[in-house]
Amino acid sequence: MVGVPHSTGCSRCRERRIKCDKVTPECSQCRRYGRGCPGYRRTYSFRDEGPGLERRHLSSASRASRQSVSEPASPVPDAARRVRDNALDMMRRYASLGDDYINTSSPTRILLERQHIQCFADFIRTAFPTMYYHNRFRATDRLDFPSYVIQDVGSHIFQDAAVACLSSVYLAYLSQDSTLLKTSRQMYAQTLHEVARALQTPDAMSDAMLSTMMMLSVYEMYAQTNNDAWVVHADGVRRLMVSRGARSHAHGMARSCYIAYRGFLVATAIYKGKPCFLDEEEWQQLALHVGAEDSRKPTEWSSSIHPAELVFTEIVKCPRYLSEALELAYFFPSPSVTAAIPDLMHRVRATSRALREATANLRASIDYDQRSHSRSPYEDAMAGESGPSLLLQGAESTIVVMRDLLDRLARAAARPETSSALSFRVVSELDRGPPVAPNNRIDFLAVTWLDRIASSMGMIGTAIVSDY
Repeated sequence: MVGVPHSTGCSRCRERRIKCDKVTPECSQCRRYGRGCPGYRRTYSFRDEGPGLERRHLSSASRASRQSVSEPASPVPDAARRVRDNALDMMRRYASLGDDYINTSSPTRILLERQHIQCFADFIRTAFPTMYYHNRFRATDRLDFPSYVIQDVGSHIFQDAAVACLSSVYLAYLSQDSTLLKTSRQMYAQTLHEVARALQTPDAMSDAMLSTMMMLSVYEMYAQTNNDAWVVHADGVRRLMVSRGARSHAHGMARSCYIAYRGFLVATAIYKGKPCFLDEEEWQQLALHVGAEDSRKPTEWSSSIHPAELVFTEIVKCPRYLSEALELAYFFPSPSVTAAIPDLMHRVRATSRALREATANLRASIDYDQRSHSRSPYEDAMAGESGPSLLLQGAESTIVVMRDLLDRLARAAARPETSSALSFRVVSELDRGPPVAPNNRIDFLAVTWLDRIASSMGMIGTAIVSDY
């Protein structure tokens, strides 16, 4: 395999797609705009040069005797192809672990053991209590996300393998067992192999592939094989969903995947400093459509669904505003940037007003539900927290973030030549990772920290901090 270098400029210039002069110790673009230059490093994609080398060294007689056979056009969409390339890249890193795993047992055989399937169900209910218990009534056909996956056992080996490695890393995390962690990574290597293979088949755009990419991102949030590996899989989820379109996620397992994972999509956009595609019109309409349907279902939480979806449709706009502000900061204080600030401020104000109103309605719905219904056992275990209450906390965090952003934009517009208000970065719960309990003990918050991120639409703990 031969490494092919891409742009060797600093990561900040590469991210903004501008030319980097690679001057040391910091490039001219970063120095010009007063931003710390992150430095230069080579990134590599991998290309199999084996066939080319073989052809190059064949004798002319041998080449003449061969008939060229053109490969058929690949039916796999671009999104699936990109996801497959990422999976192959990660698979190469864990190839040796995968070999060890293949030589011992297959994930399908492990999954067929009843206790392993039960472990997966227990993981979802324990690690995502509010997401699971509050949203299970929202699934169509009365099947929630884990039920769909368990019902599908044996149908897709790549999905079975993802369940196996996710269950194992959860047990390793709870028990702090390094041997079990190594086993889970062996399973992970094999899962990547199966995913790469399936992405060349019609299964590439299937619900099973979507659920598998979701599970792999959660696996990486626990295993942390490297700092940003979970982002690769989250980006895979994004690419598949965008390619499939919003309407494909209105029913069945895809609907459960959409409801379960959208908080992580917002959190990933915040983490990457990019807009979230869920703020686009077709996805906004999906949220309102799904919310309208679910609010008519007979359940104790149905009254909070409509206001919750209105809150979500406003929260999901926040990553775009932050992304635009970061882009403006890079070229600030040029006249074009100064001229663009008022329009951004206008949109942030409008969203803040709508979010405050939706938040007030959600709070009233939660108060009504609490007066009308007794608290469930899982809410007692969660110290009274529920899906709506965590979403409410996420909305309140979003309001604070947008208020801070408005203040910074106003200060930058008032004093463009001297203000450093737009020199900031955004921190979130995903940056911090799971809370660490004293004496290496796993406490309740450490087990459920991803649930809090998912149920709050990625916004709990999100804040703007100065980056001087």
